[in-house]
Amino acid sequence: MDKNNPNLLLDSNRGVYIPQVFATDFDIKLPAKIKADLKAGPRSENYWESWNWVLDNVTFVEEGTKYSLYQDGDLWAIPEGFDIGEWLGF
Repeated sequence: MDKNNPNLLLDSNRGVYIPQVFATDFDIKLPAKIKADLKAGPRSENYWESWNWVLDNVTFVEEGTKYSLYQDGDLWAIPEGFDIGEWLGF
Protein backbone atom coordinates (compact mmCIF):
# COMPACT_ATOMS: atom_id res chain seq x y z
CA MET A 1 0.00 0.00 0.00
CA ASP A 2 1.09 3.55 -0.70
CA LYS A 3 1.65 5.15 2.71
CA ASN A 4 1.43 8.69 1.28
CA ASN A 5 -1.79 8.49 -0.75
CA PRO A 6 -5.27 6.95 -0.62
CA ASN A 7 -5.40 3.29 -1.58
CA LEU A 8 -8.37 1.80 -3.40
CA LEU A 9 -9.67 -1.21 -1.46
CA LEU A 10 -12.94 -1.94 -3.29
CA ASP A 11 -14.35 -0.18 -6.32
CA SER A 12 -17.93 0.95 -6.66
CA ASN A 13 -18.91 -1.82 -9.06
CA ARG A 14 -19.64 -3.94 -5.97
CA GLY A 15 -22.39 -1.49 -5.03
CA VAL A 16 -24.36 -2.36 -1.90
CA TYR A 17 -22.13 -5.40 -1.35
CA ILE A 18 -19.00 -3.39 -0.49
CA PRO A 19 -19.61 -3.76 3.28
CA GLN A 20 -20.24 -7.50 2.94
CA VAL A 21 -17.11 -8.04 0.82
CA PHE A 22 -15.07 -5.93 3.25
CA ALA A 23 -16.21 -8.03 6.24
CA THR A 24 -15.61 -11.28 4.38
CA ASP A 25 -12.39 -10.64 2.46
CA PHE A 26 -10.36 -8.27 4.64
CA ASP A 27 -8.60 -9.49 7.78
CA ILE A 28 -9.49 -6.51 9.96
CA LYS A 29 -10.69 -7.07 13.50
CA LEU A 30 -14.34 -6.05 13.93
CA PRO A 31 -16.75 -6.58 16.82
CA ALA A 32 -18.53 -9.92 16.34
CA LYS A 33 -22.00 -8.40 15.97
CA ILE A 34 -20.82 -5.83 13.40
CA LYS A 35 -19.04 -8.52 11.39
CA ALA A 36 -22.11 -10.79 11.51
CA ASP A 37 -24.41 -7.96 10.38
CA LEU A 38 -22.14 -7.18 7.43
CA LYS A 39 -21.60 -10.79 6.43
CA ALA A 40 -25.39 -11.27 6.41
CA GLY A 41 -25.62 -8.83 3.50
CA PRO A 42 -27.67 -5.78 2.61
CA ARG A 43 -30.99 -7.38 3.59
CA SER A 44 -29.79 -7.62 7.18
CA GLU A 45 -31.69 -5.23 9.45
CA ASN A 46 -28.53 -3.60 10.85
CA TYR A 47 -26.34 -3.77 7.74
CA TRP A 48 -26.11 -0.03 7.04
CA GLU A 49 -25.94 0.98 10.68
CA SER A 50 -23.07 -1.46 11.17
CA TRP A 51 -21.33 -0.23 8.03
CA ASN A 52 -21.58 3.38 9.20
CA TRP A 53 -20.02 2.29 12.50
CA VAL A 54 -17.13 0.70 10.57
CA LEU A 55 -16.56 3.81 8.46
CA ASP A 56 -16.61 6.04 11.55
CA ASN A 57 -14.51 3.89 13.87
CA VAL A 58 -12.26 1.37 12.16
CA THR A 59 -8.57 2.00 11.68
CA PHE A 60 -5.88 -0.50 10.83
CA VAL A 61 -2.10 -0.60 10.55
CA GLU A 62 -0.37 -1.90 7.44
CA GLU A 63 3.43 -1.93 7.24
CA GLY A 64 3.68 0.58 10.10
CA THR A 65 1.18 3.09 8.66
CA LYS A 66 -2.21 3.71 10.25
CA TYR A 67 -5.18 3.96 7.87
CA SER A 68 -8.82 4.96 8.22
CA LEU A 69 -11.63 4.18 5.77
CA TYR A 70 -13.42 6.53 3.41
CA GLN A 71 -16.21 5.69 0.98
CA ASP A 72 -17.30 7.85 -1.93
CA GLY A 73 -18.75 5.00 -3.97
CA ASP A 74 -15.32 3.35 -3.93
CA LEU A 75 -13.84 2.27 -0.59
CA TRP A 76 -10.46 3.81 0.22
CA ALA A 77 -7.79 3.32 2.87
CA ILE A 78 -6.61 6.80 3.87
CA PRO A 79 -3.17 7.08 5.50
CA GLU A 80 -2.99 8.97 8.79
CA GLY A 81 -2.13 12.61 8.25
CA PHE A 82 -3.26 12.67 4.62
CA ASP A 83 -5.22 15.84 3.73
CA ILE A 84 -8.41 14.31 2.41
CA GLY A 85 -10.01 17.73 1.96
CA GLU A 86 -7.34 18.77 -0.51
CA TRP A 87 -7.67 15.43 -2.31
CA LEU A 88 -11.42 15.96 -2.62
CA GLY A 89 -10.93 19.54 -3.77
CA PHE A 90 -12.22 21.34 -0.66
